[in-house]
Amino acid sequence: MKLAVFGKSVRGAAHIRAGTKCQDSCRKIVLEDGTAILAAADGHGSPACPHSRTGAKIAANLFCGIMRQIYLNCGGREHFISLLSNEGSLVVRAIEIEWKKRVMESHAANGRPFPEREGGETDEAAVYRQYGTTLLGLLVTESFLFACQLGDGDICMIRDGKAEKLVDPPKILGVETFSLCAGDAWTKAETGLRRFRLSALAPVMFTLTTDGFSNSYESEAGFREALAEYLKTARDHGVGAVKENLAAWLEETSALGCGDDITMAAVCCLPDEEAESIDSREPDA
Repeated sequence: MKLAVFGKSVRGAAHIRAGTKCQDSCRKIVLEDGTAILAAADGHGSPACPHSRTGAKIAANLFCGIMRQIYLNCGGREHFISLLSNEGSLVVRAIEIEWKKRVMESHAANGRPFPEREGGETDEAAVYRQYGTTLLGLLVTESFLFACQLGDGDICMIRDGKAEKLVDPPKILGVETFSLCAGDAWTKAETGLRRFRLSALAPVMFTLTTDGFSNSYESEAGFREALAEYLKTARDHGVGAVKENLAAWLEETSALGCGDDITMAAVCCLPDEEAESIDSREPDA
């Protein structure tokens, strides 16, 4: 049973019209044992967050890099599962700490001014806000998955023509969202661990999508049906067809929908007789 891993971030139609850059970031790696690690981050892109594009890139790279490091150094799969089951939020805390460290390093390396509080101290929180981003993360093995979400977006499992959310974080009214730039951001993250036998689930697809995807559909049902169609297309035409056309499809979704940037990162597992050989391995973060 082979996992096919793919993903794209595309510039939203409204961003194209406004001449602004894509604020989303996508990262994906596959380890030697076939374990897939994916991340998607959505920089806030507001005037208060002028460097959120960088913040999103740092966040996506960090999730994949830190999860890889923990997975390889945890002393066995059961120890790793136990860690995620009991202390999944602490993994997010480690990501938050390192993200804020790298944000400060990037800010300094680019010669950007540091805001100060009264008394002349550096206002670190004000620096972090300039890089504000959400974060979606997923690790998939043949026997379990770990999902992590901070802020808006969706992490789903598509199977039997239906899309099920793997994490259901609390909603905030309006357009506000939880952010990695906030103080103790890790306490707002939602994580989930699920055991399974992947071969028994196939055909199945796991997806990370930033909110530009769901917001482009008029209803929750339309959003779920669209995800189910991606798996159907992979079964009917091969994962390669989805991978080849993904950017164009996401751009069309944005143009016909909310106009925001969209990221989709996915792990697809088809029965052996349906699967095609795709080498998805990429260097780690």
